[in-house]
Amino acid sequence: MQLFLSRFLKAITLTLSFLVRSSTSGDLNAMIQSSSLVNGQTLRSTGELFQLGFFNPDNSSAKGYLGIWYCNLTPQEGTVVWIANRNKSVNTSMASFNLTSDGNLILFEEDRIVWSTGTRSTGLNYTRLHLLDSGNLVLNDSNSINLWQSFDHPGDSQTYVPGMKLGFNFRTNTSRRQVSWRSPKDPSPGDYAHVVLALAIPDIVMLKGSAKTHRGGPWNGYGFVGDPMMVTSQVVSSVRLSFVSNKNEIYFMANYTATPTRVLSRSVLFANGTFQLWFLDRGGNGEWQLLWSIPQDDCDIYNRCGRNSVCTWYYYTFNCDCLNGFVKIEKNGSSEAGWCEREKPLNCSSNNQFSKVSNVKVPDTENATARGNMSLDECKTWCLNDCSCVAYALISGDDGSCITWPGDLLDLRAFVVGGNDLYVRLAGEHLLDHPNHKDQHEIRGAESLLFDLEAIRIATDNFSDGNKLGEGGFGPVYKGTLANGEHVAVKRLSRSSGQGLDELKNEVFLVAKLRHRNLVKLLGCCLESEEKLLVYSYLANTSLDKFLFDNSKRKQLDWTTRFKIIEGISRGLLYLHEDSPLKIIHRDLKASNILLDANMDPKISDFGLAKLFGADETQGNTQRIAGTFGYMAPEYAMHGLFSIKSDVYSYGVLVLEILTGQKNSGHRGIEYPIELVTHVVWRHWTQGSALQVIDQDLVKQCDSPQILRCIHIGLLCVQEDPTQRPTMANVVLMLNSHFVNLPIPSAPSFLSNLNTTGESNGIPRRGNSRGSNEILLKISENDVSISELEPR
Repeated sequence: MQLFLSRFLKAITLTLSFLVRSSTSGDLNAMIQSSSLVNGQTLRSTGELFQLGFFNPDNSSAKGYLGIWYCNLTPQEGTVVWIANRNKSVNTSMASFNLTSDGNLILFEEDRIVWSTGTRSTGLNYTRLHLLDSGNLVLNDSNSINLWQSFDHPGDSQTYVPGMKLGFNFRTNTSRRQVSWRSPKDPSPGDYAHVVLALAIPDIVMLKGSAKTHRGGPWNGYGFVGDPMMVTSQVVSSVRLSFVSNKNEIYFMANYTATPTRVLSRSVLFANGTFQLWFLDRGGNGEWQLLWSIPQDDCDIYNRCGRNSVCTWYYYTFNCDCLNGFVKIEKNGSSEAGWCEREKPLNCSSNNQFSKVSNVKVPDTENATARGNMSLDECKTWCLNDCSCVAYALISGDDGSCITWPGDLLDLRAFVVGGNDLYVRLAGEHLLDHPNHKDQHEIRGAESLLFDLEAIRIATDNFSDGNKLGEGGFGPVYKGTLANGEHVAVKRLSRSSGQGLDELKNEVFLVAKLRHRNLVKLLGCCLESEEKLLVYSYLANTSLDKFLFDNSKRKQLDWTTRFKIIEGISRGLLYLHEDSPLKIIHRDLKASNILLDANMDPKISDFGLAKLFGADETQGNTQRIAGTFGYMAPEYAMHGLFSIKSDVYSYGVLVLEILTGQKNSGHRGIEYPIELVTHVVWRHWTQGSALQVIDQDLVKQCDSPQILRCIHIGLLCVQEDPTQRPTMANVVLMLNSHFVNLPIPSAPSFLSNLNTTGESNGIPRRGNSRGSNEILLKISENDVSISELEPR
């Protein structure tokens, strides 16, 4: 009987369909009651952005599907946004899609019902099916009431478009998941799923089966803390992300900020587990652009470094570093070898403190607790009063959701930009003393770094000339080998140096508290028998200037290496300015203060002139200007004003030097100096011939747009107005994302244009420099004059 009714219903539908259509081929704008769609026909949206029809991913008519895809793309993996019969293919030559007289949508294969909405119109209402430009297939009645829409029934779609929800409906107990295809030719459900976990602290994760492969982290109001590129992608793709969690449902959704006619966006979970976000600017070249992808690197893999460890991606490789107060488990056959455990167990009754870890994806929240909206201090107090709490974080800014963690911390990764601050509970003795504590605490911290003078004499063969690596303003630098075989570089303060104990203490005080792969590592110091020594890790390739300004060695700096150096310096400066436990202005960034290790990775060095800022300070001033001509920002050289933007200026000069292979400080004739690189690069940039002044070996090695982008960034950094210069966070983002539009730079300042007499402009005549172009200036109330000139 059921078979008879099915055949009868299909016969009636096909008959009426023939009566309401004047043609049985071509595209439809809408389907009304008692109409059908067969293979070769499509239902198109009004703006012809999407179409509904039958497709065959393996080019076999015996294995077909009814789906929705982009009009300008072939229906295949990544372009199909909805499939009615994902779990059961049909023979498209015998299939039809029907809107019945009573308002039901049915997919037939000959006499068999393969899929149905189960909807039904009431009374005299008629029904109409149409496809929106959003990609949503909507069935409504004559009163414009939606009876059914595909966005409410994504069917575990592989491709999501703005307007679709990813989450869980508590009323219907249904999950809306993004599920990969089985293979590029088979749209049946595959191994990978993108889901929102409906936990006490919701999280968005990628699964392979039931195992996590990637975790996005909690929602912070703009995106998920573990996927900071989401924020940038919203600007580029013209979408706004939202996250809703209430008693009825929980979901994540993207929506267009304007009508989806100019810009289109889609996210795809591919059969191999890769998640990608694409966008199309229809006013551009008509090609889809990849915005970002997961995994971007090894650190995107769930818990890549194990418990209590932070994964950091660094130039095509990754590092696993224990949190402060934790040590690696020895490789003794344990499956957790290389993971991290506490050096000393916590004692709840002891004076526990917290170590701040900046710009990280906070740990897995599956076992964490949400404490509600509170201030950072309130969150800290809550954690201190709970003996099981080992870490806390405030997710939504300075006054947001407090989250606390018990036990081990899993799936931590570091970001250059983005992420969140995490506060990890430690015993008090693990913490470094804060710079504002009393002097005895500072001295105690320095004593832990003290080296024995005799050990250094032995290591350097009594400071022999054969071990001498070079000499700077501080004094000579020697290579040494400690008793344990470790190679070190020893800086020896010269008695004739303009620097003294203050600079040495400043460097020890600052660098000892800093930990970053792009900063030189200070091992300790020695203050015996009037000797003032600093001991660093030895870096095999000495300093950048030794390569950059040497015609033969410069050839070793190919484009990959130079870009690695440019990016590494930017990350190191960003750490100093924003992410370190201290806020530091370097004040003497230059090529000779960039050291290179055996892999040519850059390390910022020489913190003798660095200035420590308070958290709320943005600018300082001094009457004692010490620095290097050509690298100093104009507001610092002329008025003694320094800020993070004066470091940005020096960085911009350094970038242009790296690109040209030329020193910025030079002279025209013999009367006055001129900043060669900034002047010449700017002139050629405005004339559209910037590549002419770039090291021509570089131009041959890579695409010109990449070099031009670096020139552009360098010129943005050396603008005369400090407020127009980008922050280092902006610089890092611009270097790593080609989808970020760069502003037009204004002209840099040329000190040679200020006053070429050399009398009161703070610029020494070339003949007075004793072979050095490094200066120490004194600012009076009304002008700048030279009070001392010394090499550094």
